[in-house]
Amino acid sequence: MQPLLPMLLLAALLLPGCEGMKPEVPRCGDCPDQAGQVRCQEGRFAVCDLESPTSDCLSWRVSDCGPGFTCQGEPAACLTTCAAGHACQAGATTCTAEGLQATCGLVDGCLAWLAPAACPGGVTCDCEVGATRCTADGRQQACAATGACPTWQPPAACQAGTTCPAEGATCQPYCAAAAVSSTAPGRLQTACALLDGRAWCWGRGEAGQLGDGATVQWRTDPVLATALGEGLAQVAVLTSGGTTCARTAAGAVRCVGSNTLGALGAGSDLEASTAALAVSGLAGALDLAAGGGHACALEAGGALRCWGAGDQGQLGDAHSGGSHHAASPITPVGLSAGVERVSCAGLACCARLASSEVRCWGNVNALFYTATPLPVAGLAGAEQVAVARAQLCGLAGGAVRCAGVNDRGSLGDGTRTTRAAFQPVSGLGSGVVAIGAATPDDFLGGTFCAAKADGTLWCWGAGAAGALLPDDALEPVEVAVPGGAVTALGGHLFARTEDGRWWRAGAAWAPVTGCR
Repeated sequence: MQPLLPMLLLAALLLPGCEGMKPEVPRCGDCPDQAGQVRCQEGRFAVCDLESPTSDCLSWRVSDCGPGFTCQGEPAACLTTCAAGHACQAGATTCTAEGLQATCGLVDGCLAWLAPAACPGGVTCDCEVGATRCTADGRQQACAATGACPTWQPPAACQAGTTCPAEGATCQPYCAAAAVSSTAPGRLQTACALLDGRAWCWGRGEAGQLGDGATVQWRTDPVLATALGEGLAQVAVLTSGGTTCARTAAGAVRCVGSNTLGALGAGSDLEASTAALAVSGLAGALDLAAGGGHACALEAGGALRCWGAGDQGQLGDAHSGGSHHAASPITPVGLSAGVERVSCAGLACCARLASSEVRCWGNVNALFYTATPLPVAGLAGAEQVAVARAQLCGLAGGAVRCAGVNDRGSLGDGTRTTRAAFQPVSGLGSGVVAIGAATPDDFLGGTFCAAKADGTLWCWGAGAAGALLPDDALEPVEVAVPGGAVTALGGHLFARTEDGRWWRAGAAWAPVTGCR
């Protein structure tokens, strides 16, 4: 019977509630036998914990609660001793209405705003570091420390496809009329719409410019331009050269179709390509525009790069005549930095600079013929420029001014008088957010449109069958848009029709995101 006693003792130890179930208590340290307990110790916070990762001893680890706090209460916690709490975070700064700067520091153990002081060097403190705001001309301004005080920095233009609304603080995508549809069945031009980052094209396709891998004279209905790929942010059609180019959201530019006078921009000697070719040498393109046989892209560093036909000075490289062209991008004279936006059409281009100056080059009938980019005084300060064959219009502060040939009412001033000086468009007023231009049916008659902040579209100038304006309009008239907001890309206007279709003879209709 003696072997039974050890077994009974073992069974007793295994029964629930027996002392044998208790964990071994550390035999050293000044803490209770349970880690994690807390207490207050002379206004400081203490927690029971192992003395070290390899130790079996529990001891009190004591820490200060911080300025304006003391350990109190049950369970113990660090609570503020400031009557009204802490007014600010330590080290933070703020600007007063008087343009002084106040810093957050300790006042009797509590964090509060210290007495404000003037900024050194006569600088006025007028914003919080990191804040942004929109200017009246649709640009974004950031607040940063200048010396010892935060101030508003010079405004910068938003990336193509975005604007900074007056009631906002940051650049936001917008969809407004940035170009007028020039597509009419009789003109046999190419048109493209951008949907969900992919291009759909129709019209002329003899050089493969529709991007579907085929060479056809004409397509009535849109086809997916698979050659241009996905993730597209802009589409630009070279209206007289049979070439279509696209910019991706990642900043690459690729073109498909005719390579007449280097229109593909790839440095290739091919006559045409049904596969899209990357425009050579571009780094992070932010904007893209195309004329009749040339195109330009704005690089992330502010340099402008152009390629294609240059016989009328379209490349801005101080050369013109004959068959002058560039098969790879070149930089227009004086535009290697500081460019914020580019607009092209026909035989010309205009660039808006960070300095608010606008420089134009190429050939716009009755206004200029220059192969070197030159400032246009009447466009100074314009946020956007719309270029046509024989007219220019600029948008500044929500109002539009135009100059050029006016036989078809393209200046919108109620007359047919050609003007070299820029004049306000009659009856349009303010509130314009985007403008665009096209030549619907002849060489010199330009059609212009302006989209207002209220979503309405107003157009004037040359009219044509199947176009937005059936007849010439000497002053802006409101153009009905089915289904809601007007948008545009690549020289064509888009909106969704009530039956869900997104094209029709003479104009293209489509919902577009990221439009410029």
